Amino acid sequence: MIDENWRSGLEECNFRILELERRNDELFKFVEELNAVVIDQDKRLMTLERQIREMRKQAESSGQDSLSSAVQERPPHY
Repeated sequence: MIDENWRSGLEECNFRILELERRNDELFKFVEELNAVVIDQDKRLMTLERQIREMRKQAESSGQDSLSSAVQERPPHY
């Protein structure tokens, strides 16, 4: 009787351990997938930030060019 209870308890423990290992594997895969998404989003964000910096430089450059040409061009009545 004791052997039977002990075996039953051992089987239950083994089942629970296997179930925990399965869940752990699922969570590990999920974390890996999330990590890949975060890495991809970081790359996209860095690209967008670089593009914004380039656009600002272009806007500043074109703004200065138009300002300097406006100063050089005098209206006809001047």
